[in-house]
Amino acid sequence: MKNVFHILKTNKGFSIIEAVLTISIMSLMFGVASQAMISNLSTYAFISNRQAALSDMRYAMNLVTNELTRLSSANIQSISATSITFRDINGNNATYSSSTQNGVTSLMKNNEKLASPISGFTLAYLDQNGNTTAAISSVRKIKVTMTSAQKDNEGNISLTTMIIPRNFLYSNYQ
Repeated sequence: MKNVFHILKTNKGFSIIEAVLTISIMSLMFGVASQAMISNLSTYAFISNRQAALSDMRYAMNLVTNELTRLSSANIQSISATSITFRDINGNNATYSSSTQNGVTSLMKNNEKLASPISGFTLAYLDQNGNTTAAISSVRKIKVTMTSAQKDNEGNISLTTMIIPRNFLYSNYQ
């Protein structure tokens, strides 16, 4: 027995079985770790894309909301379910609408791109009772809905707001 311990103590190094076993275990651990990292990177990319799309949509919605809030009914030139044309507070003509170029739909203010890509931009005009109206003189509220275009099966982001222009409240009030 004493002789066996002496042999084990004098042999320094690993056997080939120990080396193969160690390499196999390390490979398995690295494989699991790499799959976790790939999954985390994919999730990060998804969240980053959604955050960027939401940020663009909020920016555009804030511009539309701020400008339409200061609108007076006398300055509206035309309305439809997908556009509104008006004179802004500086007296310049402005139009909010969606425009498609090269297969990509964008929210535009005149020729300036506010948000892209989008799949929808709709406007609903409501009278004092909350009913939909097509008469410019009857408009008291404007409901704006913007929907981002789906990218890489990430789903759409939809924002909706109800705008009550300051100057509409009492103008032509019935």
